[in-house]
Amino acid sequence: MQASKRPSAMWSARIWAVLAAPLLLTGCLLSPGTFVSSLDIEANGDFTFRYKGELLLTDMSNPGAGEEAPFEPFPCYDENTFEDRECTAADIDAQRTEYEERRQSALMPDAMTMPGMPDLESDEGIAEFVAMLNKQKGFESAVYRGDRIIDVAYEISGNLNSGFSFPMADNMPGIFAFVTIIPRKDGSVKITAPAYVNSDNSANPMGAMGAMMGGAMAAADDSAKAAPAKQFAKGSFTIRTTGQVLTNNTEEGAEMQGGTSTLTWNITERSTVVPEALVRFAP
Repeated sequence: MQASKRPSAMWSARIWAVLAAPLLLTGCLLSPGTFVSSLDIEANGDFTFRYKGELLLTDMSNPGAGEEAPFEPFPCYDENTFEDRECTAADIDAQRTEYEERRQSALMPDAMTMPGMPDLESDEGIAEFVAMLNKQKGFESAVYRGDRIIDVAYEISGNLNSGFSFPMADNMPGIFAFVTIIPRKDGSVKITAPAYVNSDNSANPMGAMGAMMGGAMAAADDSAKAAPAKQFAKGSFTIRTTGQVLTNNTEEGAEMQGGTSTLTWNITERSTVVPEALVRFAP
């Protein structure tokens, strides 16, 4: 049988484990659920951003944490070609050591929590996180519904003298942005919403990381439990601006009314395009 041309599952997991280190310290990943979001930008750079809906706390910890399970080796690969190869005795020993270290770490989850960071694996920790959000400017309300779902109403206004990112949270490093606004020197702004897309899309770093980490760890560790049903971003994102829309990837293009352009993205489970727009204002 011909060798596979792609990295093994554990190889992918190791790559993402390095890239996701700050997120793994919290044991969760923040992502949008059902929501309505909008952004209004005026010619002078004043803006108002709104998000009303669900924040989902996706578990990124080892789903088999604490369970006893026999060790079974996973496939080996060539580090240059990424092709599968036969494992040596040394490979098996190294895998067994790594397995035992991971199993012992799973038995001590508190070791993965940074000082000052809430433990988002417990309802008490999530309640602490929600209280933290309610202290931040912009969060009109944040309420924990249960089942790792937080209902929020967020609205903030400002000026794009510098960039903007949503969400941000105190003592929570590594949260991926749902929406970013990046001003450019030529007077234009780049708006990107990398989280407003279906979670299977590889362009969405949150969905890609969650899928690869969860799938790779489940394939490599027999102690993994069945994964919960996937939850998708679902809702709408609207940009209204008096600036010149240079580029956008909406299906219908900009709708003009008076001097205002309106761009709308409807996000469903089948959405595969990360909403993006480039808007320029006169100097």
